[in-house]
Amino acid sequence: MMQIQLKEEHNTTNLKLCPTCKTAKSRDEFGPNRSKRDGLASLCRYCANAATKRYQARNKTITKERSRLWNRQHKEVGQDSRLRREYGISLATYKALVQQQNNQCAICKQVPYDNKLHIDHNHKTGVIRELLCGLCNRALGLLRDNPLLLDAAATYLRKHELAAERAKLVNCNYKEVT
Repeated sequence: MMQIQLKEEHNTTNLKLCPTCKTAKSRDEFGPNRSKRDGLASLCRYCANAATKRYQARNKTITKERSRLWNRQHKEVGQDSRLRREYGISLATYKALVQQQNNQCAICKQVPYDNKLHIDHNHKTGVIRELLCGLCNRALGLLRDNPLLLDAAATYLRKHELAAERAKLVNCNYKEVT
């Protein structure tokens, strides 16, 4: 970058001087600021980001509290951002899926105790399947989303359920001698 001094009033080029790094940079490298005459921030983006990081490092407690407060006040913005980042859907789409499933888990058909439905998706393709309660979602995850393991687990439970029923019948036929 060129190390030149430019007077802002006489700047007809596409360059603007950052007072921090004292470098003339393209106007594209400055963020917007409507309160300034030229409509651009005083500092270039790089210097502004560095200044913000220095401030946050010096004021960790204040910064954390402001962040918590903003997150509490803008909960849906955070939810929407996370859904878009992780699953590629908006909060409105998620709410439509919840309504479509009558706020019930797609597997156990129960309304979750915490009223939260988790997005079940194929971990290889990222394709969303349906919404599940936390217990059913964890169960699929623990069985590694493998239908063969799920079938084996169901067979195992049925086998032991039948064995327990037989044991009850056998125990009913024997009377204790006192």
